[in-house]
Amino acid sequence: MRKTWLKRSPDTAEQIRQWIDYEPRLADGRSYSPVPSRNPLPVSITVPAPKNINCLKGKTSITESLKALVEKYSLDEFTLITVDGLLLASSQDRIGAADAAKYSALFSRNRLEEMDGVIMFEIVHKDSSLIGVIRSEKCLPPEIEQKVKNNTKDILNWWI
Repeated sequence: MRKTWLKRSPDTAEQIRQWIDYEPRLADGRSYSPVPSRNPLPVSITVPAPKNINCLKGKTSITESLKALVEKYSLDEFTLITVDGLLLASSQDRIGAADAAKYSALFSRNRLEEMDGVIMFEIVHKDSSLIGVIRSEKCLPPEIEQKVKNNTKDILNWWI
């Protein structure tokens, strides 16, 4: 990337346009970016096939349904929060209000790249916007993400 800046000539006091080269060069002339553009992907990228688990039948709470969802897709945890940062439900007991507020703030500022191992998506249920937070060390393919979203809609329709 090349940019210009203006400087004044010491002799004539007129402005001179000078090129500045922001792309560092290797010894062989190739350029490289000194700052990675994004955090690296999680190490494990293989995702096991979804298990045949019903997330609704026989469950006594939305938490149990979310735990079944986590087991079905081999996730680490799954959380539902409101867009203003309130915790709705989680597959884990350790998720607190501070975590829910942090995820909501990152989602609203579209700063999703800052979270390794976290996938967030928006879902609308009964005219309310909610955020689904998936924590997984595995990279989920888009079709698995879509299945998780669809199962989440089913869980919300069942319980709320």
